[in-house]
Amino acid sequence: MFLWVRKVRPTTTVLNAINQRLNTETAKYPLRRVEVKTFTIATGSQPKIEDHLFQGQMPKRIVVGLVANDAFNGEPTKSPFHFQHAHVKKLEISINGETITSCPFEPDFANNMYLRSYLSLYHGLGKLLNDWAPDVTLGEYKNRYTLWCIDFTKDQEAQLDRFHLIQTGNLRIELQFAQATAETLNCVVYAEFDNLLEINKQREVTIDN
Repeated sequence: MFLWVRKVRPTTTVLNAINQRLNTETAKYPLRRVEVKTFTIATGSQPKIEDHLFQGQMPKRIVVGLVANDAFNGEPTKSPFHFQHAHVKKLEISINGETITSCPFEPDFANNMYLRSYLSLYHGLGKLLNDWAPDVTLGEYKNRYTLWCIDFTKDQEAQLDRFHLIQTGNLRIELQFAQATAETLNCVVYAEFDNLLEINKQREVTIDN
């Protein structure tokens, strides 16, 4: 394994200017923090509500998927990347009791009515009508890659490397299934947060999470 690093040798003048600046303020570096949370959905479930999934700082974007519990835990004959639809008929994500999207996702996988859920993957990633986008067909989405991507930012551009207004509160996920779940599932939630890394003149590092 190799790590290619670009080395820079600043002049004495530049180093002195940096040190003088650090006497009055910290060096600031924006970063995108990632956190993954999971919760279990028991066999035979139809509704499933998970309160307090995230508390405090809210993510700027999340991706939600369902995978078989045994595959998630390492069953060698199953893929942990097989995200199944599990006959979800409703997915609602709310912060402080307010639904994030204009209305819940209400796919009907049995009758192939899930276009809004499919497009959420592209819209949430900022790749809708973009030359580069995930190579997932409508059929593949239903049969193997059922993922919902939700952008929480006001301008719907979480993919851009810039700070967005940080919201605090309590995030809740509600799932309803058209039929009882046939096996134990894990709901995997990938979340991205805006954070700030700071370095002071003593070269101490802090992160605002």
